[in-house]
Amino acid sequence: MNAEKAVRIIVKNNDQVGKIIKWYQDNKQTLDAEKFVIPFQSGSIILPGEIISFEAKQYGLIELCLQIKSGKKVLMWDYDPATGTISNHRFPANMNHVQRKKMIDVMVRENTDVIESVKYHALMKFSIHYNAVIEVKGQSLGKYGEAQEKLSGKPAALSGRTYLLMDFPEREGNVVQDKRRYHKPEYVVQVKGHFRTYKSGKKVWIEPLSRYKENGKV
Repeated sequence: MNAEKAVRIIVKNNDQVGKIIKWYQDNKQTLDAEKFVIPFQSGSIILPGEIISFEAKQYGLIELCLQIKSGKKVLMWDYDPATGTISNHRFPANMNHVQRKKMIDVMVRENTDVIESVKYHALMKFSIHYNAVIEVKGQSLGKYGEAQEKLSGKPAALSGRTYLLMDFPEREGNVVQDKRRYHKPEYVVQVKGHFRTYKSGKKVWIEPLSRYKENGKV
């Protein structure tokens, strides 16, 4: 995972998770008619009791990884958001045969991979349509970035952003596009992909990019 582009999305409680999934299911026909676009190339969704790590791969696939709260990986798979197809299940190298069998039993019984894929898909759609309730909580330089900054004397790229999902909007049944609150960056930052709607009504997808306050797009 590219640390410079990885983000952390924090969902505070299961009630928020349930509302996001319901919002997606209530608007599924409209949302699925849109082309699935990736607002974040890689990162982690921090949920109560679990973590879903994700990274965009070739051919439109997303690599998903389920971790327990301690960060221990328990299951990985590939997800195609365009078709909903799940494939290529795999386990951590340090997981023994007994542990793998237990995980397979749980996955078959509880549809773990399907449920976690839906959570990822719904939250990505939500982050595009409800920009205003995804609040940037902080940014920090990674160790590589700090060393790079010392050597070059120039601001280095941030290692990622942390987003905190705020209270779910009252008009949760509607698909809307609110303007994201702007936080003026001091260094190079990663800007998530988003839709831009012009006065004419034309809607254009803006790819994820890096931006610096003096130089613009980099």
